[in-house]
Amino acid sequence: MTRIIKTPQERKAEIITTARELFAENGIEKTKVSMIVKKIGVAQGLFYYYFKSKDYVINAVIDQVFTEMECKMDAIVNNKKRNFYQKLTDYVDLYFESIGQVGPQIIQEIDLLSNAKIYRHIEDDIRELNKRVVKQLMEIGTKEGIINLQYPNEMFLMILSGICEVAYRMTVSREMILKLVEQGLNLKIGSLTG
Repeated sequence: MTRIIKTPQERKAEIITTARELFAENGIEKTKVSMIVKKIGVAQGLFYYYFKSKDYVINAVIDQVFTEMECKMDAIVNNKKRNFYQKLTDYVDLYFESIGQVGPQIIQEIDLLSNAKIYRHIEDDIRELNKRVVKQLMEIGTKEGIINLQYPNEMFLMILSGICEVAYRMTVSREMILKLVEQGLNLKIGSLTG
């Protein structure tokens, strides 16, 4: 059997990708370092060469997810072919898709693991990314004369926060979310729900 030589960057990326897959399949708590290295087919010592502990690979997975999310959000805001309403709808869809991907499962498990540092890391990343993207979106809407609120950024962030809280407690449809955004931003009824 031929041994495959990988660069340190490739090997580290492979560990992160494998950990992410196993976290999604089994949950964070049930995924052991031994499972990660077994799936890759390397010695456990190699894992510890790249990551001091499982918490470090959890952080790397979270960073990877947020980098992907940030790229997608920037693409939405900068898409010249989409109007403000389409960008806003795309952003809301991505926001709730991302929460579904990262949010409840990872956050609940991190709570179970009592790892406040990682939990704060997730919250801080989400907050900062949303503040930046929301500011850009609201500036577009204000410039186009669609948004006419004294505090549009704060209002939209409050709406998203409230919808998240409701969504954790009950099933909320996409149509309801978009209607709540329309009402909260004082947009024309049907502008997002068509």
